[in-house]
Amino acid sequence: MKDPQYTSTSVVMLKELLAVLILIIIHTPTCYIHPALYILILLYAVNYFRVHKKAHIFPEWATLQCRWHIEHHLGNQDKNFNIVFPLFDYIFRTREKMSDAQLKIALRTRKWF
Repeated sequence: MKDPQYTSTSVVMLKELLAVLILIIIHTPTCYIHPALYILILLYAVNYFRVHKKAHIFPEWATLQCRWHIEHHLGNQDKNFNIVFPLFDYIFRTREKMSDAQLKIALRTRKWF
């Protein structure tokens, strides 16, 4: 179930990359206030793009390494927003887990992208 929109330089992937770059630019003033925080923002943005792309290209990897992202696509679209780490999903109570049985059924019957 690879997502064909993430295997090449598609419009979807380029839009996502552009959005990440815009967010990095918007946060540039942070560099003057707190350089270490800006470096962390940059690292998070790069990691977000890397993990999200990899999750769509290798769904088997995503099922094991970032299950919350698969659950976002296959389950309730209003839950499980965090791609890299679901900390804020727990804080804001937007984390909704699927059972293993529900996930297996969903993976067989639906496209997750």
